[in-house]
Amino acid sequence: MPLTLLPPIQDPKHFYYFELLNCRVEDERYGNIGVVINIFDMPAQDVIEVLHPEGFRFLIPMTDETIRYLDREKKVLHTKIPDGLIEVYRK
Repeated sequence: MPLTLLPPIQDPKHFYYFELLNCRVEDERYGNIGVVINIFDMPAQDVIEVLHPEGFRFLIPMTDETIRYLDREKKVLHTKIPDGLIEVYRK
């Protein structure tokens, strides 16, 4: 289906996955934590792959607790990731 035929979504808590690609990720505690580079549809839950400004990649679970909202105009995904998540991936 062409993307132009999809109905627009107004609610910032709901979005199409393709809208997240290349969005900056802004976390409530950590600030700018990178850019969305991929989304994985996993059996247990979907996850977002983020490229951190320091160059490493990490995964954010797509839950109501972690994904706050999408600012479509600014292309910014607002999150509240669990404590220690980034440190698990940092080398």
